[in-house]
Amino acid sequence: MLFRSSRFRIEIHNSSAGDKDIDDWMKALGAVMVINGSYYGRNGTPSTPILSRGVPLGPKTYTARHGALVVHDRSAAIVDLRSQPWNVAFAGAHDALVSYPLLLAPDGTHVGEETRWLANRSFIAQDATGRIIFGTTVDAFFSLHRLASFLEKSPLGLTRALNLDGGPLACQAVAISSFKRNFCGEWELQANGQNLKLLQPIVG
Repeated sequence: MLFRSSRFRIEIHNSSAGDKDIDDWMKALGAVMVINGSYYGRNGTPSTPILSRGVPLGPKTYTARHGALVVHDRSAAIVDLRSQPWNVAFAGAHDALVSYPLLLAPDGTHVGEETRWLANRSFIAQDATGRIIFGTTVDAFFSLHRLASFLEKSPLGLTRALNLDGGPLACQAVAISSFKRNFCGEWELQANGQNLKLLQPIVG
C-alpha cells in the first residue's frame, strides 16, 4: 500500500512475484509511506478483492462481512461491508481493498472473543472528521481483541478501524522531511492454556 505526497494519494499495489521488500516499494513508487495490507495466497496473489489503479485483483467472487478501504480521487474511507457488498463499495474508486476483521465501527468493536494470539499489528483507521490514520505497532503486545479495545479508547476519536496484517509481515516505512522509520514485526505468539506457540520469520 502506497501513501504518496500530493497532498496525499493512497494507492494499493501488489507484486505476486514477491520480488520487492518494503525498501524496494519505497524506491519504486517514490512513496512517503508504505505499509503492508490484506492477505495473500501461496502464489502471492491477493486472497481478498483488491482494486489497484482501477485494475481488479484477487478473487472475483468473495463473501465479505467485515470492511474495506475505498479510495476515490478526492476522498478515502473505511466502509462497513455488513451493510453493502464489496463490489458495490468499490464502484467509482481507483484503489480499494477488502480486509478483516473490522476492528471498530460506530456501533462498537467487532472482533469477537479473545484469542490470546499476540503479534505486531498493522491497521488503518478513520476519525470522526474523516481523516485516515495508518498504524503499525512496534511490539508484539496486541491480540486483535486488545487492539480493537485500545483503538476504541484512544484519544484519536476513531470511528472505524480495519485490521491489515500481523506478525513478521506487519511492516511500515516512512520517509518524509527529516522523519524516517523502517520497521517489520519479528514474531507472534499464541497462548493456549500453558502452551505457547511462537511464529518467527523464515528469512532474516
